[in-house]
Amino acid sequence: MPIQYKVTLTQEERLFLVDLTSHGKTSARKIKRANILLKSDEGGYDNQSLAEIVETSESPIHRTKRAFVEEGLSFALEEGSCSGQPRKQSASQEATLITIACTKLSHPQDVAVGHYPYLGKT
Repeated sequence: MPIQYKVTLTQEERLFLVDLTSHGKTSARKIKRANILLKSDEGGYDNQSLAEIVETSESPIHRTKRAFVEEGLSFALEEGSCSGQPRKQSASQEATLITIACTKLSHPQDVAVGHYPYLGKT
């Protein structure tokens, strides 16, 4: 069974989160995390019912609670850095792909078999 993290907000943190969620100048993900923390502090919700209330899955609920308990409010609200996967295409290849996609093809069957001049094949 996964660890259950108990979220307990101070009055100052609660006011900050309420203010954050009531103004539309914040990213949707940050607002969702703030709502997760606010509802968790109210108590009476397990992760599954909390996920239904804030319209997300249980994973973000668990991650947000864990981040708050282990690292604090600012860490729980921020986007984690993503190393990401390296690009699979160079800028030149991507430009070629966009050119092909935006060009009206006279013979689409040529693209399927690799005989289209934009691809460098004849």
